Amino acid sequence: MTSDATARMLRLLSLLQTRREWAGLDLAGRLGVTVRTVRRDVDRLRELGYPVDSARGHGGGYRLASGTDLPPLLATLAVACRDHEILTFDYTTRHGATASRRAEPCHLVASGSLWYLLAHDVAQDDWRVFRLDRMSDPTPTGRRVPPRPVPGEDPAAFVADRLAAAPTRYRAVATVQASAEHVRAHTRGLAARIRPGTADTCLVDASDDSLTHIAQTLATLGADYALDADPEVVRHLRATARRALRSLTAETGQDGA
Repeated sequence: MTSDATARMLRLLSLLQTRREWAGLDLAGRLGVTVRTVRRDVDRLRELGYPVDSARGHGGGYRLASGTDLPPLLATLAVACRDHEILTFDYTTRHGATASRRAEPCHLVASGSLWYLLAHDVAQDDWRVFRLDRMSDPTPTGRRVPPRPVPGEDPAAFVADRLAAAPTRYRAVATVQASAEHVRAHTRGLAARIRPGTADTCLVDASDDSLTHIAQTLATLGADYALDADPEVVRHLRATARRALRSLTAETGQDGA
């Protein structure tokens, strides 16, 4: 997802909190996009876990389900990115270690079901990608700095490349019986992990720290595939398939009773 799309979705979330219900045409006018784009952004918000209700009719109507709020962390980070204000925060690594960080926040990027902050780490004097669910206690320092250009000038592509190169706990690589273009149309946030094979096949690196995320990625491929994966991944997928089959069998039995 591009940085412009991310910023628009954050603004859409903010608008949804200011009114009980919004007509699609009104949201489109506020955001400067088409109603179709609003519908697409709403679908993306739902994929990220935000329960947005919709109503039928001309232009449609949208509202956040009762009790839904924009996470304070996203509010805080979006403002810091806009104002180029240095933040301090605590960050927990994939190994469980927590340390204080000081960084120049530049862009928020959504990839799959997760949000990431692209920032320039002050102590390391280098670019870093931080998962928002591993950040805590972000504190503005009051110090603003000039905008820092992102290498390659494409924040979403930069984050995707860093994620693709990052080590993961579980390995899972699928040889998919579909073209790379087909898979890209069915998945989001995996562009850097899709490698074309033949005209009708491609390789998808679904490796991740989470077995659940791997299963979700494989389920969205939209085609058959052969999997080369760690034993833990295979066991998780088999257990998930057995649970689904038992559920389906039980439901069929109840309907036939």
